[in-house]
This record gives sequence, structure tokens and C-alpha cells, in this order.
Amino acid sequence: MAAISIASMALLTPSADAAPSQASSGVIDGWLLSQRAREEGAIEVKLCKTGVKLTVSKSGLVVLAAAPWRDAYMYCLKTNNIFKMPVDKFTNPYLRTMVMFDGGALAEIETVEKGKIKSVDIECNLLTEKPGFAEHQLAKRRQGQIAARAPMNILYVVTDHFKVDRRISHILAKMYAVPVTDRIPLQFNYTNVSHEKDKQLTTTQVKAAKLKASDFLPPSGLKSVKDGMSVLVPEDSDPGLDLMMMGRTKIK
Repeated sequence: MAAISIASMALLTPSADAAPSQASSGVIDGWLLSQRAREEGAIEVKLCKTGVKLTVSKSGLVVLAAAPWRDAYMYCLKTNNIFKMPVDKFTNPYLRTMVMFDGGALAEIETVEKGKIKSVDIECNLLTEKPGFAEHQLAKRRQGQIAARAPMNILYVVTDHFKVDRRISHILAKMYAVPVTDRIPLQFNYTNVSHEKDKQLTTTQVKAAKLKASDFLPPSGLKSVKDGMSVLVPEDSDPGLDLMMMGRTKIK
């Protein structure tokens, strides 16, 4: 594995660590996470034991799912479009397109535990790629089977600090196109086969918060669209516009 300093990941930032509980008057004890994904940019995550809501700052895309875990929603108040899908079928359709440009699916990398670590002031676990993965990727690159941006080594930080429903962890991982675990993804750094480093996911702050129960309900009056790729732009628009609205104005 290529040498990557854990300290260089800049994982340690202040946070609160109070556990959530259900409160009265439509108020829920939960957390606010400040995250940044390589494709979408800044994302606010509202989290409680039984629900999750992600809001992408730049595009206005919202991803929402909550108990009783029948449906997940993607919607945008800028376009008034909403798409509903079964929770267990949730994927980020925009990332599926981007993976084709970026030389390999990070989500498919098999991971192994490397021990405990602190990130954003909470207890976490550090995961890396399975032994032999880097050598296998380099061999495939020499044979021209994968692109220069394909991943080789990873540093993946996850946590079960919040004790939330495992489906929340799955939705977040699928949103960010990182390996699915039963723990919340916080940081994902990787080195590609060209020995260039990049960050797929960064969490800069975690804090306890009083959330509204209504935060975890989809708004009414939105137009239902046929697929997730139609949430940010009209259904008859060029799909390439979706990439730009997710913050990816140039494809490397």
C-alpha cells in the first residue's frame, strides 16, 4: 500500500457527541453533519435514529428517507421535481454516470478493518482495501484494462457512534458511491493507479441538534418524475446538464 499519513487526512475537528432521543412537540434529538463530496460539493446531513435528509448546497438536490422505510425520495425545490423509489433500491443516478468518466467504481472495493481512529472528535473505524488489491489494479492498468484515475489504495473512515438504523448508513454510502457498510461514512481518501491522491468524501463537523419531525417528510405539491436523473432538470433536457448541476462543470 502506498504510504499515506493518517494525520494528513485532517480528520480531527471539534464536534458534539450527545446521543439522540425522541422528544415531544414534533422535535427530535439528532445531529447535523457538514460533509463534502467530490461530485456534489457541500452537503448538509440531518440525521436521527430513524431518518436521514441530505441537502446539496449547490444544486438544491435533497435525498430523504425515514421509518417505516418503504420509500426514499430525491427532490429539488428549484425545479419542483420529485422522484420516489423503494428504500432498498436507492442509488444516486448522477454518480452512476460519473463513474464512467472517473475510471473505476469506488463502491465496489472490498475493505478490511485497520483499527480505531478518532475523526471529527468521535470514535470511528479505519478501513482500507483488501491485501493484493493495489497490485491487481496496477497490473490491470499496465494491460490497459482500467483508466489512470482508477483507485488503488483507500483510507475509509466510518462510525457507529450514532446508533442509527443501518439503512441510513446504506443510503449515505450509495449517495457518495463508497463501499456500503452498516456504519456512517465520514471520510474517504484514495490514491489512484497514477499515484495521485483525491478525496471522495470529507466530514468537517458533527454536532448535536434539535430537528423537526417534519424535516423527514417530503414536501407536497411537487411534480413526480419518472427517474432520478429528471429531478434536477426537465425530463426532456440534455442529461449532460445534470452533471453540471451536480457541481461537475468539467470532466477530467
